Amino acid sequence: MSVAVIKGASFAQVYDSVSNGVAENDVRSGSTKLHSVTVDNSGNAEIVFFKAFDSLLPVEATTEPELLLAVAASKSRTFPIHPGTGMTFATGLSFLTTSKQASDEAQTAPAAPVLVTLETDA
Repeated sequence: MSVAVIKGASFAQVYDSVSNGVAENDVRSGSTKLHSVTVDNSGNAEIVFFKAFDSLLPVEATTEPELLLAVAASKSRTFPIHPGTGMTFATGLSFLTTSKQASDEAQTAPAAPVLVTLETDA
């Protein structure tokens, strides 16, 4: 797993240096709030889709994401999520980055790994 979680007094940052079409399961267990997502797609010549799940173990091609964000080719974007309140994930937070927008088909890895940074409650 390529995920690291760094906790502060009131927040945690989750880093994934090689988000690649495979779900990073249970990066935050239990109820948590997502405050921002940064997706660095600068290494790819194609659009990528970040998908966040309120699930400890989402099932590919079955589990619908709670959040779907698109990042253009060769770009990096930071998305504030409900500024001031965050978005609640009651069960847990899992995510993946894929070149497929649809969730009802097999997910495919972008050509190059994508760097993802999440800011959540501690």
